[in-house]
Amino acid sequence: MPNGLLVHLNGPYHMPQNYVGILAESKLLITLEQHVIQPGSDEGDLPECCFFQIYGDSAYGVSPMMVSPFSGVGELTAAQQEWNVAMGQVQISVEHGFGLILQDWPYLNDFWKQKVWGQPVGYGTG
Repeated sequence: MPNGLLVHLNGPYHMPQNYVGILAESKLLITLEQHVIQPGSDEGDLPECCFFQIYGDSAYGVSPMMVSPFSGVGELTAAQQEWNVAMGQVQISVEHGFGLILQDWPYLNDFWKQKVWGQPVGYGTG
């Protein structure tokens, strides 16, 4: 996009489905692997030096293109706790931005009115 942000429009999806299923079906991580390579990186570089990364919660698993909060058994280091707090604040900020978009485009929030899969459009009649 002109503002430097990556946009990946994909869908619609059959529901009910969890976000991990939608992530897999969208092939977003494959698209990121192909297109968000940092300039000057080499094939053998660490993933964080090779790819621009997105942030997702720990439910999405581990990927070179997606980072998530530190978790696990035992104590986190001070640096890990600090990183979790900092990224959690950014995530809240981004989700607030999505709320502002829904205010500008209320149709996006009326999912219960969007009956894309319930319409006979595109189906043969006989």
